[in-house]
Amino acid sequence: MHSRSYIAIPPGATIEEQLEYFGMSQKEFAVRMGMSEKDISNLINGDVDLSPETAMKLETVLGPRLHSGATWRPTTG
Repeated sequence: MHSRSYIAIPPGATIEEQLEYFGMSQKEFAVRMGMSEKDISNLINGDVDLSPETAMKLETVLGPRLHSGATWRPTTG
């Protein structure tokens, strides 16, 4: 039997990693997302949940696949 372990990574950490990967500032990211810099900061700091609408915006701005190969939307088992 093969066991898989998954580690949950907060969306904010993943967003920061993606911004660094693309060389994008939070200010530029906020503009591209159509959100305020404060809203982006709250998202990155985990002060708000990642809504399905925001996940779709992330896919539009950063692509549907993260450079790690994961996706923004959770998969169901």
